[in-house]
Amino acid sequence: MKKKMIIVFIMLIVLVAIYLIYGYFTSKKVVLSKYIIESNKIPDSFNEFKIIQISDLHDMKHIDEIYNNVILENPDIIVMTGDMINFNSQFNNELNVIKFIKKLENKYPIYYINGNHELKLEETDKKNNKNNYEKYKNELIKNNVIMLDGEKIEIDKNGEKIYLYGLKETPKDYLKKNKNNISNKIEIDKTHFNILLAHNPLKFELYEKMGFNLVLSGHVHGGEIRMPFIKGVLSPDRTLFPKYSKGEYNINDTKMILSAGLGDKTFKFRINNPYDLVCITLRSK
Repeated sequence: MKKKMIIVFIMLIVLVAIYLIYGYFTSKKVVLSKYIIESNKIPDSFNEFKIIQISDLHDMKHIDEIYNNVILENPDIIVMTGDMINFNSQFNNELNVIKFIKKLENKYPIYYINGNHELKLEETDKKNNKNNYEKYKNELIKNNVIMLDGEKIEIDKNGEKIYLYGLKETPKDYLKKNKNNISNKIEIDKTHFNILLAHNPLKFELYEKMGFNLVLSGHVHGGEIRMPFIKGVLSPDRTLFPKYSKGEYNINDTKMILSAGLGDKTFKFRINNPYDLVCITLRSK
């Protein structure tokens, strides 16, 4: 009996090892996650309107793979939902996100919000009397990227409109003591279809109360390690099994699409968690 138990234990160890090794290597590729969002608030002119979401690149190098997928999908717009660079990035034109944007050659409108890494870089610059963030931001603007820092953009097609908002945050918004607060209070016109770009998904309940129809987020990196049934394991705020880690979530009439991100920073490994390029198609009901 004891010998059988040892054999079963060894087999379990081998199976877990195979799962981890397989999960590690399959997580080194970029996978396209597709979602369809239906709403009677989406105007007919925006039926089949396509959005590519790029999140949490962390200045990693696989921009050609991302580019090829974007070109194949041929979106109407691209949104970048934060952490395209790292908090310790030194500005130069070799930053991979800048290379990627230049490679697109203005084919698509690009809307950008800061993540916690951009915010921390800006804060660090102020303390150390540097200007890496300002140089980076100016380079984005020079390449026709539209920065949404608390602003909204009206997207018009054939006289019909949807609205795109960028949440303005500070590093303090990511502290645990502020998990139930949003410093950027946004008033919206609820008669239209409203999209919020918000890097941090852990405040989804607050975004729903503000009345948004669709929220696009990142930050959690899919939980780094994804297990069957459990899904995401780790959260950037150092908690286990985050409530939101990857995919589509719903509260009442608000949907959130959460990207698992396209890069790594804090944890340098992913298990069963490929790099996640998101494609969203809007459909009018």
